[in-house]
Amino acid sequence: MVLPIAAVALAAVAQARPQDYGDPETVISSLEEQGNYVMLNRTGTWPLEDCVVTGVRQGTSVYREEHPVGAHRKSVQKVLDHGTYYVDLAC
Repeated sequence: MVLPIAAVALAAVAQARPQDYGDPETVISSLEEQGNYVMLNRTGTWPLEDCVVTGVRQGTSVYREEHPVGAHRKSVQKVLDHGTYYVDLAC
C-alpha cells in the first residue's frame, strides 16, 4: 500500500526545517517513485537545480474502484490510484 510509505516520507519532510528538505530533484523524484503526482509551486525564474525546497504539502488522494475477479458484481474495492503532493520552490 502506497499511502503509509508516502505518509512516513511526508512526516519526515514536514518536521524538517526548509534547509533540510534536500535538493528539489531528489524530493520530487522520491515522491514520484512512490507513485505520487507532484505539483510544483515555484517562485523565481532560476533553473530547477538552483532552487530551494521551502515546503512539501500533501494534497488529495485519488482512488479507483476495482471489482475483484470472481466476486459478486456488486462487490467493489476502493484502491489508492495515486497521492498528490505540492512542492514549494524558491528559485
